[in-house]
Amino acid sequence: TSNIYKRTSYFLSYFDMRVVCYKKKLMRVCVILKQIPEDGWPDHALELFLSWLACHDTNNRVDITTVGAGEREGRVVCSLVRKLHC
Repeated sequence: TSNIYKRTSYFLSYFDMRVVCYKKKLMRVCVILKQIPEDGWPDHALELFLSWLACHDTNNRVDITTVGAGEREGRVVCSLVRKLHC
């Protein structure tokens, strides 16, 4: 059974690596090429992208006073934003 586990864990790690590469490719098209993708993104890729953007948002910095403007409006319109903030 240990041999099966090794093969399964290798496959899962390879699969996880491919998923991460796919998400990075989506982000690269949007950020570096400054193009909106033709096809819609899956929710997990949108969550990763929004988390990445939030890391660069000055409202999320600990060393300054936050403003918090715009979050309420986003929660009303988009269920994905509501999920991330609630």
